[in-house]
Amino acid sequence: MDYRVTFSKRALRELTSIVKFIAKDNPDAARELGEKLLDQAISLSHFPSRHTRHDNRNRVRKMPATPYLIYYSINENTHVVTILHFWHSARQNPIP
Repeated sequence: MDYRVTFSKRALRELTSIVKFIAKDNPDAARELGEKLLDQAISLSHFPSRHTRHDNRNRVRKMPATPYLIYYSINENTHVVTILHFWHSARQNPIP
């Protein structure tokens, strides 16, 4: 059974910020990266538990989308994956 993928408001703000920042120098690259990150996130509708756990207590997982990480949680009862963050891998983790 496939999962439904949703995005937190914070994740959408982060994605928008990433794309706007890159678009200052290269609008085409920004669009491609934005599409790549969205495609990667949406791919979590199939077997979302394939990526490593980042925080067991909060059931947060992280998916590499080089040079970014996509942080997400899975609700097994409702079959919903929630994208929590789009985060550059060089930055400190957003979730303690």
